Amino acid sequence: MLSAYDLGKGTITHTPYGEGHINNTNLVTVTGKDTHRYILQRINTDIFTDPSALMESRFCQPPNP
Repeated sequence: MLSAYDLGKGTITHTPYGEGHINNTNLVTVTGKDTHRYILQRINTDIFTDPSALMESRFCQPPNP
């Protein structure tokens, strides 16, 4: 799964992050010349059966005033 992302050169590690009840969340650390950390979350498709529509609704909402 991590190979789908261009995380740069270095050692890549991942560990569970947080205590999510619906999605799985991991902290991804890339250690090379610099260290970079990313949060990678897997959407539970048993709960969210249309992930594309979920992301579309999330990013198309107007900001709160």
